[in-house]
Order: sequence, then structure tokens, then C-alpha cells
Amino acid sequence: MQSLTLTPDRLLRIALEPGRQLQCIRGCLWLTFDGEDVILQAGEHWTAPRHGIALIEASAGSAHLHLDPQLIKRHRPFRATAVQPIFGGLCTLKRAL
Repeated sequence: MQSLTLTPDRLLRIALEPGRQLQCIRGCLWLTFDGEDVILQAGEHWTAPRHGIALIEASAGSAHLHLDPQLIKRHRPFRATAVQPIFGGLCTLKRAL
């Protein structure tokens, strides 16, 4: 979990994945994500619905923000398949290229 303190003169730009959660711990945060504006008060949280860039700013005084790890897994984890032998070796591969 990442924690950040933002001041009104600092704009945070962060790439988010689906399920990434932002929580306002102290103060008030303004964020915009894909044309949607959200105001978070202390104790409130917001979850990214899809991949995108969020712009986050403290709206009055400083604010404290927690960035939780991805909470929702929307993609299946990669599973390696069994290694298939290459018949003919490198010479066959070179001829194919």
C-alpha cells in the first residue's frame, strides 16, 4: 500500500488498473478519471472501473491518500503451457525464417 500527502499546489497523475482503490485518509481530494470528477472526503474511497489515467489533487489544504493494490482481478493469471520440443533443431528454425 502506498501513502501520499498532497498539497493544493501539487497535481498527481497516476495510471490505474481496474480494481485499484484510492482512499482519502485525511482532508479532501478531487480526482478526475476518464471525464468523471469525484470528490473524496476523509474516510471515503473510490475504485477504478477500468484502465486509465487519474488526476488527483488536494482540494483544500493538504490531504492524505492511500493507494491500495489491485483488489479485483479481471484478467486470468498467465499459466505457462508445457514446453513443446522443436523438431529439427536450430537449422530447421533458421530455414523457416
